[in-house]
Amino acid sequence: MIINLTTHLVTVIKPDGTLVPLVDPFCKVGHAPIDEAEAPGPTRRFVLWQIVDLPEPDGETRYIVSPEVRAVCSDRNDLVVPSCFVWE
Repeated sequence: MIINLTTHLVTVIKPDGTLVPLVDPFCKVGHAPIDEAEAPGPTRRFVLWQIVDLPEPDGETRYIVSPEVRAVCSDRNDLVVPSCFVWE
């Protein structure tokens, strides 16, 4: 199963070139500011964000997320990002 956690419609192209129908946005992974008191000293001058509402891995589902979410959660192998954009 593929779940789109972005706010954009996504078409998945399989390796054989066939298209998987548009994957509608299912829900949005959010960002919430981290309390400044929780931030390490030197990083307090930056705005820090944490990922919220990201489902836990279940071993069967792939989640389409933004590159920023993927970078923060680099230990997860169930998160994918769009690699090519086609505007229609």
